[in-house]
Amino acid sequence: MAMAHAVEGRFPFLDVRVVEYSNSLPARLKMRGLSEKTLLRRAVADLVPRAALERPKRPFRAPIRAAFSGPDAPDYVAQLLDPGLLPAGGYLQPAAVASLAAKLRRGDGFSELDNMALMGVISFGLLEAAFAPGASGWQVAGSGDTVLVGDLRSGSGRVQTLSTA
Repeated sequence: MAMAHAVEGRFPFLDVRVVEYSNSLPARLKMRGLSEKTLLRRAVADLVPRAALERPKRPFRAPIRAAFSGPDAPDYVAQLLDPGLLPAGGYLQPAAVASLAAKLRRGDGFSELDNMALMGVISFGLLEAAFAPGASGWQVAGSGDTVLVGDLRSGSGRVQTLSTA
């Protein structure tokens, strides 16, 4: 995936020799209580700042809000966040989606939880449109003049506009 986008990734801890060596070590050297990478932390203690060695793990998060808001936001996002077009069945709560959409438009106080909710609503909407046509106001490529984001049948992945009936 990285090289497909001109990013060279290096994964030294996935080297077969490193993995085999690590697997041969006793567990007490690899973990102390809930502290992971004990041996690695000790090995680089004189090379890495203490604050970096002691900080808790943090996940990498993609810039979800930035990709789906503002003047360059894809057209389909507003439609997927429209409470009036949500599928029946109670999978998504219209009031919660409306609140999320308003928060996204304002751009203030958008938390990591909001980012995850936004990605969930968008993903659910695209999957629902592709695999349960007619359950909502969203439609799938090929029906009328509607085009889905990335033609799932051809696998083209081109971003197009999602329109409603």
